[in-house]
Amino acid sequence: MKILVKPVKDVKQYKEADGFVLPLKDYSVDYRNYYSLEEIKNIKQEYVEKEIFIVINKMMENDDIDKLRNILLEIEKFDISGIFFYDLSILELSKELKIKTDLVWNNTHMVTNYYTCDYYYNEGVNYAYLSNEITLEDILDINNKSKITPILMLLGYPVVSFSKRKLVSNSNFKDEIIINEEKSKQRYLVFEDKNGTTFKYNKIRNNAICLKELINNNFPYVYLIEDDIDHDKFISGLKLTSNLINNTIDEKQYIANMKELFGSDTGFLYRKTIYKVTKK
Repeated sequence: MKILVKPVKDVKQYKEADGFVLPLKDYSVDYRNYYSLEEIKNIKQEYVEKEIFIVINKMMENDDIDKLRNILLEIEKFDISGIFFYDLSILELSKELKIKTDLVWNNTHMVTNYYTCDYYYNEGVNYAYLSNEITLEDILDINNKSKITPILMLLGYPVVSFSKRKLVSNSNFKDEIIINEEKSKQRYLVFEDKNGTTFKYNKIRNNAICLKELINNNFPYVYLIEDDIDHDKFISGLKLTSNLINNTIDEKQYIANMKELFGSDTGFLYRKTIYKVTKK
């Protein structure tokens, strides 16, 4: 199993990570910091032993397409591991330009089952960043039954939704805000940048409890997102996760330590939220 990290600080601080997920400036959303193509190129050249993934996950407009063509052709020179994509223009342009760089299906709440994952695999997509709204059973189903290579967020604040509208500043708030939803009693962190407004669940998702089972099922990638998490705690969580993968820490101790650092919210990991049609 490999560990991917979305960093906030200098990437040299994440020694235990096998790779980095770097959101491209002006072409990605939902993150706290972004990277230019030049910065990504420099990181790739300095850390040749690390896998580098680039995020291009904003909804594209017509004016973006020509620039996007040039960006994809430039990325092709970097020899990176893959591109996280949301908008289907990335897939179509990759075909048109005969791009060889692997793609990661990053369609937020839609990456939920092995049938659809295999559809995208047959379209030339080799990876899938799984939805945070599916159960461990679904996760293992995709891993065991689909040809696609899945990636799961092990630690981070889950994205709930995104709007291209400036919902914070248009409501006369100067800074990010916390929304208290009355019926569910859930709290959401809301912040905006020039591309729009992001809503995140205001509690850290900590899926450490299932890591050993993922390892036993040969799950390929877990993803740790540092955004909005205390840096020192995040580095501790990264080291603990690496230790469990390398079998140098007891599972119960790992789960207890991660719970102490990040709480015990596992979202929908053991809680089904979607009714499915089943065969009788």
